[in-house]
Amino acid sequence: MSASADYNRNMSDIHINSVSDPFDTPDLVRLSLSIIVKAEAMGLLDRDLTLVELGWPEMEQVLGSIAGAGLAARHVTAILADPAGENLEASLAAIDGVLEDSPVPDREWRALLGLFDPESLGALVGISASSVRRYADGSRATPDGVGSRLHWIALVVGHLRGVYNEFGIRRWFVRSRTRLEGRAPGDLLRGQWDPDDGDPRRVMALARAAGAGGAT
Repeated sequence: MSASADYNRNMSDIHINSVSDPFDTPDLVRLSLSIIVKAEAMGLLDRDLTLVELGWPEMEQVLGSIAGAGLAARHVTAILADPAGENLEASLAAIDGVLEDSPVPDREWRALLGLFDPESLGALVGISASSVRRYADGSRATPDGVGSRLHWIALVVGHLRGVYNEFGIRRWFVRSRTRLEGRAPGDLLRGQWDPDDGDPRRVMALARAAGAGGAT
């Protein structure tokens, strides 16, 4: 079986074109790629990491980076202890869920500032460019609400990685979309929005559809 994913950014070089045991089933490919996409967009992977195959050595590196950031350590340990075990799919699903629900602003500021300038990123998360710089350099702690919006943007970027290059991702946020009644995704992310609000959920659905090869 083979799979293809190409995420072009100034951090990890991920261009997966084949898979191998024990990740060679459709469900395990889907879960593994979802974990890699999220971890990369969240800034959890080493900038020197290169992935061209999805197999045990590659996932061991990815999972080690996730656990090293203090996330899903119990599930990662279970996989490392028995990589071909019958609980592999359940453990991967649990890790994917942890990444979905776990903002890591110290990593995500750095990752997203490799894609957006402070003004553009600030507009998306509802703060000023000067606040972006202060939160990113650690001179001020990131408030929970800001961290939640930042994490949500990272997840959206993860869905877009396999479809667009960096220029295309930035443009995705500002181009009008038929499914948004002619508005751009960024137009629906103004002020102190909440990821669970209706408009952000529509934007996330659009990004997921783009990542899955659906309408954009």
